[in-house]
Amino acid sequence: MKDHCAFWMGACSAVCVMAAYKVLSARRSAPTEQEDSKRWTSARVANAGARRERKKLQRDAKAGYQTPIIACENCNDYRDLIPRCVEVGDVVLEVGCHVGGTTGLIGAIACKTLGIDASAAWLPQARHAYPHLQFEQCDCFNISKIKSYGYNFTKIFIDTSGSRELKTLLPLIEGYIKALAPQLIVVKSFKLKRLLLQSTLAEDFACELPADYAAKTRAVQQVASTQKQRRKPPLAFLKSPTYQKS
Repeated sequence: MKDHCAFWMGACSAVCVMAAYKVLSARRSAPTEQEDSKRWTSARVANAGARRERKKLQRDAKAGYQTPIIACENCNDYRDLIPRCVEVGDVVLEVGCHVGGTTGLIGAIACKTLGIDASAAWLPQARHAYPHLQFEQCDCFNISKIKSYGYNFTKIFIDTSGSRELKTLLPLIEGYIKALAPQLIVVKSFKLKRLLLQSTLAEDFACELPADYAAKTRAVQQVASTQKQRRKPPLAFLKSPTYQKS
């Protein structure tokens, strides 16, 4: 009987010793909060870097299907771009031709050139100075009329006053890209150039991470996971008179 009790007491002691050893080992191997935050932050940085590179590759893959836009802020820069951007076989549209000064420079290189202006007051002077070029009175937003002239424009130069508001200029550029699909658009607008200089794409943005980056990202992810768990209102509520009135 004594031998039996001694055996079980020894076995229990061995189990307790092994359990205590495991607890102590776990405590020693467990990373501190600072080490865990550092590891987690490093993983986040690596994943963010991989996402940026992936977005850059996707952007570059689409670059061949997009229309490049060059922004300049004054007339000298605008005209200096002509020999750098216009080729002999180009068909060029200049929007805002005025008396035809820039249109004439473009026509010296391009095979076909059309200048349009909303005001007809300047067109006789432009036609007299450059009789071999075509000048028409046309509003810059009247894309259907621009297309009626029968040209397939490869380049578009836009000079609708360099101080034109972006809320007017950006829809105009977008309309030309969708309707005319040029290979290049040159825009004289100091406001557009200033905006581009102040802009940075998210995948190109890189900065030194703040010390509390891990804590802030966890807080954001916690709220994001809570938002995902929210369920949509039941169909009965959506059909209720209370929801319909609201």
